[in-house]
Amino acid sequence: MKKFIIFVLMLFIPASAAMANPNNLIKQDLDDKYQQELSRCAAFYEILAGCLDEEDKQKNKITALSKKTVQQAMQLGIKNKLKIDKIISRLRQERASLISDIKGQCSNYTVIVEKHLENCSNVTNVADEVVKDWEKKDRGSAAE
Repeated sequence: MKKFIIFVLMLFIPASAAMANPNNLIKQDLDDKYQQELSRCAAFYEILAGCLDEEDKQKNKITALSKKTVQQAMQLGIKNKLKIDKIISRLRQERASLISDIKGQCSNYTVIVEKHLENCSNVTNVADEVVKDWEKKDRGSAAE
């Protein structure tokens, strides 16, 4: 009888955990992927700014965009209960990957521009809206 009860518990515990709230699991997975994209875009903007000449008018804007995107990636990671080490590691991995894509040479930066510019433009615009929504929700929950 004891074995039967343990067997039944083994069947129902994982099933109940999986059925607990699939929407939360899906949202968490999407947020994690979005955080990964923010990390990639932050690295993209950082490398792009680093490859531009000091006289280039866009350099300061892209540098500011890099810092802003890093901040958004950090905020989303913290919201999703990622450890700071994981967030920083992800940012470093993305940076290393992009540097590898250009073979460590700024003269090859068009490779990553062609690959990431459109996506990162979209991700950054969406990120602005997401952060604004979080701020509204945080203010709303603080007022309650």
